[in-house]
Amino acid sequence: MAKHYRPPLATVALERARELRSKLTDAERELWLHLRAGKLNGRKFRRQHPIPPYTVDFFCASAKLVIELDGSQHNEKMDAARTRALEKLGFKILRFWDNEVLTQTEAVLEAIWNVAAQSPLTPTPLPLGEGLQAKVNRMSIANNGFQSGFGNEFATEAVAGTLPVGRNSPQVVAHGLYAEQLSGTAFTAPRHQNRRSWLYRIRPAALHGEFSPFPNATFHDRFDEMPATPNQLRWSPRAIPDVPTGFIDGLFTVAGNGSAAAQHGIGIHLYAANRSMQGRWFYSADGELLIVPQQGRLRIATDLGVLAI
Repeated sequence: MAKHYRPPLATVALERARELRSKLTDAERELWLHLRAGKLNGRKFRRQHPIPPYTVDFFCASAKLVIELDGSQHNEKMDAARTRALEKLGFKILRFWDNEVLTQTEAVLEAIWNVAAQSPLTPTPLPLGEGLQAKVNRMSIANNGFQSGFGNEFATEAVAGTLPVGRNSPQVVAHGLYAEQLSGTAFTAPRHQNRRSWLYRIRPAALHGEFSPFPNATFHDRFDEMPATPNQLRWSPRAIPDVPTGFIDGLFTVAGNGSAAAQHGIGIHLYAANRSMQGRWFYSADGELLIVPQQGRLRIATDLGVLAI
């Protein structure tokens, strides 16, 4: 079978592309974080790709899609001529303003995916505030209905039209819900790098009953009650329980240091469970959790949705 021959690019074009890659704008860097390594549903994009005599900002060969970002200083006539020339070569062109990429990233990504997936969409950017509103991010949802991908931005709602548009904490939330910020970056972070987790709850998280100690013989954080052994140790997996055992009852502490009172340290626990928890919830108020399953399946309901493992 004869291979398709593609002539090599001119050295000047390659050097120009390499130079532009080293001088990405904030908007180009932000969009590349979401497009690189097939993050957009497996579509492969290239940044600062030469299409002589031009070098386009982003290019997807499989969709024949060119994405251009426009800042405050650009020449409309030259951009129009550039667009016509690329369209004659069979490429689809999408243009976005830099501030759209930085402030309305989800909507920009959805517009890109609509074109990459061959869905009809106007191939020119809509005016700011028209059509590029915060939407439910469906493009990263696989066929099983779950969202995936680290570093992505998601918005989900149980009732359509509930999420506020253009603001996070309105004075009155739809359906009488309560707006709560679960996490956020430092206030000194640049605006386009800000990350927030906003939840809209039926009841505020602070509305809970009194906590009381729960006796458990195998799960604890008392690491100072005996000296640490210098001997090498290893733990076999916990046996699957013979009686119905939930996650909390199946926890078994094996090692750790520090303490919750000192606000530093680590705890290592094994778990073995054979049924779902009933009327119980596990909540870590003083640290992060890394759960490593060995066998079986887990369905973890979190504040930000369901994790299926």
